[in-house]
Amino acid sequence: MGLPADSLIKLRRYVARHGAESTPEDAGARHARIQIQRIHPHKLKRIRRAAAAPAERKVQEVTERIWKEREERKLQYDPTYAEIPRFYVKQPSRGAAGGGPGSPSSAAAPSRGAREPDDAKRQRALMAAEVDRLARHQLQEHMVGLLLEPAELDECWRLLRAHASPPTSPTDERINYDDFCQVAERMSARVAGSFFCASHFLRLPLDRWGRISVLHFFQWLRCKNAILRTRVELSVYDTSADGTLGERELEQWVSELIPQLPALRELREEFFPFYKVTAVRKFFFFLDPRRRGRVSMQKMLASPILHELLELRRSDISPEELRQNWCAAAARPDA
Repeated sequence: MGLPADSLIKLRRYVARHGAESTPEDAGARHARIQIQRIHPHKLKRIRRAAAAPAERKVQEVTERIWKEREERKLQYDPTYAEIPRFYVKQPSRGAAGGGPGSPSSAAAPSRGAREPDDAKRQRALMAAEVDRLARHQLQEHMVGLLLEPAELDECWRLLRAHASPPTSPTDERINYDDFCQVAERMSARVAGSFFCASHFLRLPLDRWGRISVLHFFQWLRCKNAILRTRVELSVYDTSADGTLGERELEQWVSELIPQLPALRELREEFFPFYKVTAVRKFFFFLDPRRRGRVSMQKMLASPILHELLELRRSDISPEELRQNWCAAAARPDA
């Protein structure tokens, strides 16, 4: 027996208003959902947290059991795990409950540094300083070994020109990757690994024959060699071994650099301190904007200020280039 006509019309209107899946029988569930939405968010969070507390305790218990089994397997594998200290042990926070200075837990289990004798501390400090000194020395030797001498630069230039790839041009010599690899095979292993990798070849733009400019590559090679040499020189004055230089350290480097600059040979010796202070203050003005008193060597090597200063090493620098170079202009009495 079907529904009466008036009831069928009411049902169709209800479905059209609330959706096909919502029926009058869902009114109770919808009322409960509305009541939950009216609960304050903080109270709802507490209700959910209380409901999830048993599950969290269970997860914590399972985690502790897994951790304990792992530690027991370590001790079974090698008993020295119980004797040799770890490299890092998290110290209890001072403000945490039970972790304060006067708490029983902190008194019962003092930190390793508190119960360590002063002689052991000094011995460890001396050992760390010696290891740091040896590491810096080895790093400097490694960087010095990567430097190219003038004879090696001349040999590299000769080989690059000898292996120029066709079609050749007397004004624009170019080389493809195959000939580039042949030059790398003729050079020593340290030079080939530092200057003749595929990534070095792809630094320069390729023409339609897949070649790069011999002149541009050689200029890049000389520039990289000069930056590496400067990095070695600066690392000698890095007393803190953190890759930065202070004002005194930078002044000492500039003082020893001035006699090596042919463009400054006319600068009288009594003006050396003024030139040194002026150059150092310019480095700090541009490279130390937060006034921390330290300049990063990495920023110095990428700075145009250092490039201007090192340009004065060239013996063939023109008068026009000297006029445009700030470091040379600062040395003139009329500047």
